[in-house]
Amino acid sequence: MRTGDTSLVGERRNMNEYTVDIKDVTTRKQLHERLKNSLGFEEYYGANLDALHDALTDLPTGTVIRITGFEEAALSLESYAKSFRRVCEDVQKEREDMEIRWE
Repeated sequence: MRTGDTSLVGERRNMNEYTVDIKDVTTRKQLHERLKNSLGFEEYYGANLDALHDALTDLPTGTVIRITGFEEAALSLESYAKSFRRVCEDVQKEREDMEIRWE
């Protein structure tokens, strides 16, 4: 996949580096579907913030996740966007080997 290709919604750059573009996400369901597909979560992923915490925690050592388009998505997701970000930040604190970048 090419960097900068605006048609991409999720990009895996190497074994443990992912880009998740959420700028066009307007619902919780879309957000969780995008995360599931982009990060390779299991089919049984529960599509809620508790399941997100568990799925992020289970990612391999050294994982780097770039979340792009957060500000755009937050306009539609409102308070859920803040909760989503808080879960990601909590996981990053728990897993010193993981990096989540907000771009």
